[in-house]
Amino acid sequence: MQRCDNEAFKEIAENYDMITYRTLENLNFPFLLKNIKDAQDKNFSFKKGVAVKVDEEHYKIMFGEKFNGFLYRGENNAAYELCSSLQRVDGIDRCIEWCKADQFKTYIKNTPYYTDFPKMVKIDGYKLKIDLTALAQHYGFRTNHIDFTQNREVAEFFAYTTCENGIYKPITDFTKPVKIYQVKLADLIKHNRNYYQIVGFQIAKRALAQEAHGLDVSDMDKLDLSIINQTVFLPDKKRVQEIYEKFDGGEKLFPVDLMGDIANKMNNDKLGKKHFAITSSSLIKYAKENKLDYNKLRCAVSKKGYIIAPGEFYPSENYIQIIQNELLQLKHWINKMLIY
Repeated sequence: MQRCDNEAFKEIAENYDMITYRTLENLNFPFLLKNIKDAQDKNFSFKKGVAVKVDEEHYKIMFGEKFNGFLYRGENNAAYELCSSLQRVDGIDRCIEWCKADQFKTYIKNTPYYTDFPKMVKIDGYKLKIDLTALAQHYGFRTNHIDFTQNREVAEFFAYTTCENGIYKPITDFTKPVKIYQVKLADLIKHNRNYYQIVGFQIAKRALAQEAHGLDVSDMDKLDLSIINQTVFLPDKKRVQEIYEKFDGGEKLFPVDLMGDIANKMNNDKLGKKHFAITSSSLIKYAKENKLDYNKLRCAVSKKGYIIAPGEFYPSENYIQIIQNELLQLKHWINKMLIY
C-alpha cells in the first residue's frame, strides 16, 4: 500500500466533492464513512481509489495510485509538440476524423454500456459518469484530448514503440531521441481545473489498463502548460525490450473487448472494398460548431470517397443483446466490488 501524495490530495479535495464510501472486497477501495474533506489534512493511505462527484448526478472513480504525485506521457519522437491527435490534421481530414469520433460516441450512447451500466453501479444515488470522449480517444479516434497515465512505464511503452496498422513494435533506431512528459497531479488540477479530465474506471478495459487521465487541449491558449516538464533522451536498447515485453507487446494495454471490436469497425476507412460512411448528423454538427457550410463540407467529404449516410448509426439488435449478456455476466462482479 502506498501513501497518497498530500499536495495532490489537498487539490483534489478542494476541487472535487468526495462521496462517502466503504471498503470494497477485492478492489480494496478504502471507502471511509465520512466526507473525505473533513480529513484532508491527515495522512491517509489509499489502495485503489475514491468516488469523485463530477456533477449533480454523476461520479467517477479515481484510482488511489492517482494520488501519488505525477502523471506521464510518452512520445516516440522528441520533435513532436504537445498537442492532440485531432490537432495534427486539418482541413477536410480534420472534419472526417471529428465525425468518426462523434459517430462512435453517438453509437455508444445508444448501447446498454451507456443506458444501463451507470445505473448498475450507483453510489449514494450517483450514477457512474461514462466519459465518451475518453473512450473515443482510447479506442483509436482522434479527439482534442491528450492522454496521460499515472504509470511511468506505460508512458515509456508509447515512447519506445511505433504503431503500424494497430500493431506495436519496439523502436530500432536508438540514435533518435524520445520524450517523456511529467507533471504533478496537484499542479495540473490547480492550474487547469476546467480542462483536466478524470478518466478512472470505465466499462471498457482499455482506459483502465492504461491507468488513464486526460487533458482537454481544444483551447490551448487557456492552458498553463509551463507546469508540464519534459525529458528528452536516447532510448536504451535493453530498457526498450524490457518495457515491450512487460506489456506483452501492447496486449496488456489494449485488451480485447467488444468495444474495441465496435471501434475497429467504425474507425476503419474501408469495409471490404467500400469506403466507410460519414453520417449526415455528425457532419451537420461539425458544420454548426465550426460555422461552416454543410453542403460544401458534404461535397468535400464525398470527394474523399466517403458515402454520406442519412441519420445516425445505431447498434443492431444482435449487438445490443451481446452487450446486455456481457453486462449480465459482469453483474455479480459489479455487485461484489462496486455496490454496497
